Amino acid sequence: MLELLRLLAWQIGSEVNANELSNHLKIDHQTVESYITMLEQAFVLYKLPAYHTNQRNELKKSKKIYFNDLGIRNALINDFRPIETRNDNGALFENFVINELLKQNEYKQIHANFYFWRNADQREIDLVVQKNNQLQTF
Repeated sequence: MLELLRLLAWQIGSEVNANELSNHLKIDHQTVESYITMLEQAFVLYKLPAYHTNQRNELKKSKKIYFNDLGIRNALINDFRPIETRNDNGALFENFVINELLKQNEYKQIHANFYFWRNADQREIDLVVQKNNQLQTF
């Protein structure tokens, strides 16, 4: 499980493929999915699913993984350098912003669905928030 966490820590802000993880770890992909679900239930990480509107060129089954606590994420990869010297600063910032928006909605008791969007041409929106049948993009 620790090796899975390390692999996920290196992939924040990127799409995660359970088959690739299972091949690397030499375990069944269903086991990987089960571990990710357990880690999500333990509030270590969370999944951000892909937003889609049934168009053929949108990715539908993809998901991204983010960490609830970036300190745990940094400990897993053993990198505590200042943000301005890191090559993963964009992914860290993205994870941080999504965490803060999730907390804000929870605090205000606002129900919202969080997604990312990407199409087959690799155009991407990092965050799509759906609330009250309206979409906000970030």
